[in-house]
This record gives sequence, C-alpha cells and structure tokens, in this order.
Amino acid sequence: MKQSAVSYRVKDKLIIGYLVRTSMGLGLEVDPRPLMMTTPNDDVAMAIGEALKASEKVIAHPTRDQWKGLFQPFIRAAGVRSFKAFMTDAIRVGIDRYDAQLKLKPHRNLGPKMGFEPIPSDVIVLPAGDLVGAVSEIKALLDGNGR
Repeated sequence: MKQSAVSYRVKDKLIIGYLVRTSMGLGLEVDPRPLMMTTPNDDVAMAIGEALKASEKVIAHPTRDQWKGLFQPFIRAAGVRSFKAFMTDAIRVGIDRYDAQLKLKPHRNLGPKMGFEPIPSDVIVLPAGDLVGAVSEIKALLDGNGR
C-alpha cells in the first residue's frame, strides 16, 4: 500500500502532515505537525514515519460545507493568518513510500490561486527505510539547496 506524507517550509517552520484518502478516492492533507527547520533530523524522521503510517486511513468524503476550512490547520501550524500569507514563501516536498522506495517530490509554488505543481525531473528516490537520509534531502530541498 502506498503511504503519503507532505512537508512544507514556511519561514523557519517545518510542517509535516499526511495524506488520507476520502471514501470517493480524493487525497486530503491532514494533521500538520509544526516543527522547526533546526529540529534534529532523528526527530523529523520520527514525525515523517508516523505521518506515513497514519496515511493509510480512509475517511468520509467531506460535505460541501466542510471544504472551506480543510487547510486551516496548516495555516495555523505555519503561524500565519491566511492561505495567501502561507503561499507567499511556502516550499513543498511530497513524500511517498511504496514497495521498497521512498520518493521525495519537490513542488513549484505557483501562488495562492494555482497552488503547487510537481517537478518530476527533481524527484529523489531512496530506500524505503532511510527516513534520516530522507530528512537531510528534504531539508536541503526546503532550503533551496536540492541536488
């Protein structure tokens, strides 16, 4: 089964969340854990491992009136007031684990109206169990110093 997590950098915050599937198959980012870019790699690796494991959940598909506030926990975790403020300098790296691989997927920030788009040419593939190595790569990508 594929497990998926997400990491964001907003200012000096490192935010780890995970993706769950709705009963209709849509992926939603949930349960952000705010850390700092200076958090030790072992602690970040533990947070990522927990997020990946938690991503195996399936939840009820949100009703129409539930959609508006779904990303609000990430905005609060970043310590900003709005989605626009979040997107001002946010950097995103997706994290997928399946089979024996861990894929780190950098994204390009297109602003608050367009969101993020993946950069397939910059994907980094590591062994599935190398979470500490993944944290080093993620921090480099979030610092703008990827491979």
